[in-house]
Amino acid sequence: MKLIISGDDLREIRQRLALTTTELGRAFGYAGADATTSVMIRKFEAGQRPLPIALSRLAVMFDRHGVPGEWTKVDPSALPLKGPNSSKDFTPLQGLGKGEDE
Repeated sequence: MKLIISGDDLREIRQRLALTTTELGRAFGYAGADATTSVMIRKFEAGQRPLPIALSRLAVMFDRHGVPGEWTKVDPSALPLKGPNSSKDFTPLQGLGKGEDE
């Protein structure tokens, strides 16, 4: 299978994986309302929006290896944010971030 896919290819992959448009959107990392996520995937499938290369490659990986189950169920915005943009404490990896270069 090619690594850059069309909207029709995306629909075929989603159907082979037995995912709804919302579930595929969640697996791609889309957050927000289910209806909005579903519409975005349907626009990709219909060719109304270009499918980003990263999502094209991710869809091919899903087709070859499956989708981790929890990826299709969770709204990514509901997950706790851990990182430099988080309001929670964050410790950069050794050698990265502030301190060593300054």
